[in-house]
Amino acid sequence: MAILKIQFASEQLRNRIPAGLLQGGVLQLEGNSSFTGDVSSTKVHYATVSELIRFLDKEHSIIYRALLDNAIDVVLKLGIAAENRTSIEREAGNYQSLKGYWGSVVPVFYGLYKGHALRWPDSWGKEISCLVLEYAGESVYGRELTQDERRNVLELLGKLHLAKLFPTDFGLHNVVEMNGVYRLIDFDDLIPHECRFNGDWKWHQQYSEVVGCENLRVEGQNMAAWNPSQEQVPFSHSVTSMLTIYTEPTPKVVIGRTTLNADRYPSQTFIDAMCEPHMMAAFNKMHFIGWMRDVRKYMDEYGIPVEDDHEDEDLKGYAEEIQPTMPFSWAEAKSITRKDPSDW
Repeated sequence: MAILKIQFASEQLRNRIPAGLLQGGVLQLEGNSSFTGDVSSTKVHYATVSELIRFLDKEHSIIYRALLDNAIDVVLKLGIAAENRTSIEREAGNYQSLKGYWGSVVPVFYGLYKGHALRWPDSWGKEISCLVLEYAGESVYGRELTQDERRNVLELLGKLHLAKLFPTDFGLHNVVEMNGVYRLIDFDDLIPHECRFNGDWKWHQQYSEVVGCENLRVEGQNMAAWNPSQEQVPFSHSVTSMLTIYTEPTPKVVIGRTTLNADRYPSQTFIDAMCEPHMMAAFNKMHFIGWMRDVRKYMDEYGIPVEDDHEDEDLKGYAEEIQPTMPFSWAEAKSITRKDPSDW
């Protein structure tokens, strides 16, 4: 059993932690050695917090930057509310399963530690869980990435798929960067995935089914990783040279935070009418997207125009008939077997 003692460079940083969890201004936690990474040989570890990265009061979640054992730049991800502690502990287990990718695809995982209040604290609760990871840079969320940068990110995601693992709510909020090196983070939603991706993104082609995985195709399309549709046509009858003409952008539909080409899905009106809030949960979203793909295939087979789909009661009935199971909680999702979205 390893011990982690967290000190704070300032009172302002320390004040984010409920007083009942502190001992003389220090947060002392215990960790299961089976969760400990490269620093496990030291029985007691010390972390000095130098920066607040994120504080979410509503979720009782705190993310700090700290120096571990005066040598290693790390991130401390702390959860205080029960639901948040569960999420952090699940994420720790997922990082443990990604050990072969530490320091290349994901940050190095240094341990999961837990603590409890010596006296009854305020409304935040009386327990805390802490995930310790290598500091791998700042979030790229909100940044304008070049196409090459987006492809670098997707290649990391593809390595997870090759390992038969699938983060169900992937986006740029899952990516950090430092000195041009990218890492993927936030894996409380990682699930097993029977993927047909063979490692070849075929960047020279327009996006298509050729990557072998519907989930990766959607992510690649959403990140504009392939070149836009283009064709070569003669400039004029009297000119023999060819001019590349770029077509107009393809119409889109939006499902959750994912933007998709509209020619593969029903209308936005139909999608919005069929979508219920729980269907956009991380463990359901790709199943919902696959479901809408199946509806569009049915429409194309029977010549149902997109303009009229939201008024077609028979189509709505068909959609309800083939609707996949959409659980309301993560626990329920883990307890059932569903067809993988990549098979749709």
